[in-house]
Amino acid sequence: MDKEKVISQLNHLLNRTYDAEKGYVEAANHISSKSLNSWLQENAFQRYRFGHELKSEIKRLGGTPDKGTTLLGEAHQFWMNLKSYFTSVDEIGMLNEAIRGENTAVEDYDQALEITLPVETKILLEDHRQIIKSNIRAMERMVSIYEDVTA
Repeated sequence: MDKEKVISQLNHLLNRTYDAEKGYVEAANHISSKSLNSWLQENAFQRYRFGHELKSEIKRLGGTPDKGTTLLGEAHQFWMNLKSYFTSVDEIGMLNEAIRGENTAVEDYDQALEITLPVETKILLEDHRQIIKSNIRAMERMVSIYEDVTA
């Protein structure tokens, strides 16, 4: 196992997690639907928890966790695109953009899981990935509901 590579991958996921947490908070602040707002806030807290778990894992492996958000390409672009939907509070557009961002997160986790990892790290990342996949399915159901209501 290349410990430096593992720590680097975990810090990459940590930075994406910081961006996602801030994005969910920002989205929740601009959505009038109480149920969707609550769900977005739950996702923000979930990402907060993911961040702490990733930081603990990085420290356990002898690394230093990154301290804050970065302007990483796709993750940053995801949240910038998401903000463009706020002006019209288009729930369907916002959810579709969030789905796209979450699919990118799954790809990031898939990439990290391709390298040789300690068992504990692999279990943590698989758990995060499954939760993100579950969020994608939930958002896809929400899009269907919103489309039915607006049709």
